[in-house]
Formats: sequence, C-alpha cells, structure tokens
Amino acid sequence: MATRHVSGDSWPIEVDVASAIAVYKGDLMIQSLADPQVGFPASNMATHVTDLATVQEALHDAFLGIALEDKLAGKAKAVQVATEGIFEIPITAAAAAPVGQLYGCGNDDDSGHTPPANQRALAVAAANRSFGVLVKPTLAADTHAHIRIFGTKTTGGMKTMV
Repeated sequence: MATRHVSGDSWPIEVDVASAIAVYKGDLMIQSLADPQVGFPASNMATHVTDLATVQEALHDAFLGIALEDKLAGKAKAVQVATEGIFEIPITAAAAAPVGQLYGCGNDDDSGHTPPANQRALAVAAANRSFGVLVKPTLAADTHAHIRIFGTKTTGGMKTMV
C-alpha cells in the first residue's frame, strides 16, 4: 500500500515540477536547490552518496511535503503538496517504536544505501534528519507508520526542544 493521508489539515501548496519528471500521490517532495520555484520527488535528489544519514539531512533541509496528486512524465503541470497532516507511510526496517519517534526518508532495499525512496520512511535519531514524528505506536511486524509531517520549507520543519 502506498502513502495515504489519514487526518489533519494538509495545508496544501502548489509546486511546479519539470515536465520530464513523474510524480505519484504520496511521494515525498523536495525543493530544487538549483531552482527554488521547482520541486521533485525524493528519488530525484542530486545528493546520492552511500551514507543515508547525509541524504536524510539533505532531504530534511529541502522537504516541502507529500504529493496529493499524480503527474505523468511529459506533462507540464504543478502538483498539490501537503505541508502538514498525518500520513500512513510505508516504513523501512520495521521495528517497535513509541509515539514521538522521529522519521526521515527511507530506501527501497533496507540496505541503508541511497537513493531515497519516494514513499518510504525510516526511524531516525535526530531532528535534522527527519520530516515527521510518529503519532501512533508501531509494532515490530508493522509495515506502515502514522507520521505527522512538517514541511521544512513551509512550516519550519521539525523542532528540537532545548
């Protein structure tokens, strides 16, 4: 099952996406560093290194939100992106986790290598690598988590209490 909106106001924004890039409802969307007027799915990130933590931090810094609609490649179209709300997101490396656990981007093969997946989340230890927080405890066998997202570029992102 793909990412889906569960509850809460999504505070949508409209994001231009290059015509060559496909976007699917539920994709993690980030802002382009080269052109701040353009967004794209997480897997299109230019920062592809073997260290997932570095990629998670780069995604956190550019995170807009989650796509609310599809856009086919070859079509010039802006997409609606949720900047807040609670989403059910597939998780990488399932484990029991309490409410409040931070989540950042995950990948498709559970290896810890990049690129990030467009619709996967992974538990992280630091706010500067996260895009959201768990709002319903998960069990070790769970494949999805209820995560409240915070668009870094639109809401200021995750905050760390001092």
